[in-house]
Amino acid sequence: MSTTGFSKHNANANTDETSTGHTTGFGNTFTGTGTGTGSWADSTHSVIWMSRDSKSQALPYLRRPRASQYASLLVAALLTLAAASNLIDVYGSVASWALAAIPATIIGSLVALAGTVPMLRLWWQMLFMAVAQLVVGPVLFLNDTTIAHFVPTLRTLTQGWAQMLGSFKFILSVEPPTGTADGCLLAVWTICLWSALLTGIFAVTEDG
Repeated sequence: MSTTGFSKHNANANTDETSTGHTTGFGNTFTGTGTGTGSWADSTHSVIWMSRDSKSQALPYLRRPRASQYASLLVAALLTLAAASNLIDVYGSVASWALAAIPATIIGSLVALAGTVPMLRLWWQMLFMAVAQLVVGPVLFLNDTTIAHFVPTLRTLTQGWAQMLGSFKFILSVEPPTGTADGCLLAVWTICLWSALLTGIFAVTEDG
């Protein structure tokens, strides 16, 4: 066998074991060397497998059906109201208790639900809760300090801050029924607002 024939024979044998490819299409270039049989897509180091492994996982509460979230949130709100219902005797009537308990529970639940929207999560929720606790509550229950029974004043805000804890001292020190004087409804407002938020967050988050 001649030298030329021997070289061709070796070249053909080598191409059966090793292949080198250079593919260019639509501006993308793939250059690589593969050994053995099978498609490059089956390799654990291929682009397909790498893209599968790098996919970000959705947050737990974003994978839940909306109907399930609403149902869980409703149950959490009802449980919050049920837990706070023992304060009805403290205030002397269901109407007085409901005036603070129901709006606070609704607001807390809505703020918890806002956490399912990425743009409203955490910082916006904290802002909503601060406004509800320090502005909305005092405007409702310290109404004589507001302008036109709607616009809060500096006195409204300062008394609201003081009564956030002072209302608890009031209902503990005064024999029931206490009525609705001196902003004492801020006690049940605070309880329902924050309880609804915490239970609502758990309600809209998927277990596990």
